[in-house]
Amino acid sequence: KEYNNEGSTLPFAESADGFHVFSMVWTKGSIKTFVDGTLVHELPNSENKPFNHDHYLILNLAMGGNLGGQVPDSFSEDTFEIDYVRIYQ
Repeated sequence: KEYNNEGSTLPFAESADGFHVFSMVWTKGSIKTFVDGTLVHELPNSENKPFNHDHYLILNLAMGGNLGGQVPDSFSEDTFEIDYVRIYQ
């Protein structure tokens, strides 16, 4: 596959209890992902990773598929609220 999820599912019990800080630190050697200052995933650079190509930040409320499981038929809508986005170079 050209693009594929890599990593695992992490428990995040308080995800709807308030705002949280999601961070990504991209260096020549790896991309590290943090939630509220805690490292949750590190992706080391390698020949088959697109580290040196354009990247895009997509914020969405994707549901279902292999990342979230089956969506109940009774589900109709929800809210995805983002306070701010900061990008540094």
